[in-house]
Amino acid sequence: MSLNKLGIILGILFSVVYAAFSLGTWHAGVNAYVAFLPYATFVWAPLTVVLLIAGGLTIRKGHLPFVKALQYAFLAYILYELGYAAVNIIIYNVLDKSWGHQVTMVSLQNLAAKSAKLGLPMDQINDSLAQEQKTPTGPLTFLQVLIGLGQGLLWDFVKSMIVALLVQKKA
Repeated sequence: MSLNKLGIILGILFSVVYAAFSLGTWHAGVNAYVAFLPYATFVWAPLTVVLLIAGGLTIRKGHLPFVKALQYAFLAYILYELGYAAVNIIIYNVLDKSWGHQVTMVSLQNLAAKSAKLGLPMDQINDSLAQEQKTPTGPLTFLQVLIGLGQGLLWDFVKSMIVALLVQKKA
C-alpha cells in the first residue's frame, strides 16, 4: 500500500469516527453533545497524530523524504477537515437549525455553574447569556464554515509537519 493511499484511508476513517460520535451525541441530546466537544478537541486530535505516526512508521520503506511524509499526513487531515465540516453542516443546518443556540446556551450555563463554584465574577457570562437570549445563534453560515475549515487546516498543517518529522527516513 502506498503512503498516500494510507493517508486517504486514515483521513476517511477519522471523518467517519468523528461523524459517528458527533451524530451519536447529537441524537442523545444537547448535554451529551456539549460534553463530547472537549473530548473531540483534547483526546481525538492528539490521537489522530499518534495514529498517523504509527501508520507512517509501519508503511515506510527505505528512504522517505520529509515532503512525502508531509503529503501523507496533510492529505489525511484535509479529508478529515472536509468530513468534519460536512458533519457540522448536517447537524447545525439540516438536522436542527436551532442547535447552535442550544449548544451555546448549555455551554454558557455550564461555564456559569463552574464559575459560581469557584467564586469567579459572573458579569461577562450573564452578559453573554443575555445576548444569546436576545439574538440566538443561528445555523452555520458559509463564512463560518470556511473560516473553521481554514483554521482547522492551519493547525492540521502544523500537526502534519510534526508527523512528517517523526515519520521521515533519511537515506
